[in-house]
Amino acid sequence: MSDLEGEENNPTCDLSCEAELRAQFGFGPEREAEFRNQLMLARYEISDDRVWRTTLQDALQEASGYCGIKRQIEKIVGKGVVSEYIRNDVHSRFADREGKLISQYRNSAGLLTQRIQAVQRFAPFRATVMQYQWNEATARVCPDYTLP
Repeated sequence: MSDLEGEENNPTCDLSCEAELRAQFGFGPEREAEFRNQLMLARYEISDDRVWRTTLQDALQEASGYCGIKRQIEKIVGKGVVSEYIRNDVHSRFADREGKLISQYRNSAGLLTQRIQAVQRFAPFRATVMQYQWNEATARVCPDYTLP
């Protein structure tokens, strides 16, 4: 396996993430070694950050649950002509769980945002990788719906 194949599948920062970082931080070919060192350090520190990992995992589970509910509602309500009574019943059956997941996701999202902002002050490169990781992971978990 070539180095590129490994980079492409890295969940912390894939090739498009690398391209974004190079552009944002001005890393040209002449600074490749410095870029690789920064990226390696960011990956290590992110993987070692238990608060980040735990909170990101929580956010992804909540996002997945929220989108799962949205899919179920769509599947039930989307079956042809459904009376308003049935539509309201379906929405009310899922309302509590959906509300709880929205609240939990917003809480986790707030904690992730705070963590990124804190890291941004002393390690902007790493903070950018963290933001990218969060965006990509939530897009994979819930591609069809906008998260709350």
